[in-house]
Amino acid sequence: MNIISFSETGNDLRAVLEKAAEAEDALTVLREDGSSLVILTLEQYNGLMATSHLLSSPLNAAHLVKSLAELHAGQVTEHELIEVGESHAQPPVHK
Repeated sequence: MNIISFSETGNDLRAVLEKAAEAEDALTVLREDGSSLVILTLEQYNGLMATSHLLSSPLNAAHLVKSLAELHAGQVTEHELIEVGESHAQPPVHK
């Protein structure tokens, strides 16, 4: 995480936002009173919101954990993607 002090931000909001946009992670601004602000790109924010949504259901979170365990154990099967609108495409049959 990139951290800068509030005094480092100076009066140049543009420079601070550019630094945040270029960062691969959030930019944290430490304020003089000890509190902090976090600046994220929209992509970073949307990623956090999607993760929060996926993990908000205990059942879905458990399914994701199980899926990750299967992936790490090599228990996966690759399938070709089916294009939307292909009338002849049949879903794969699992046995």
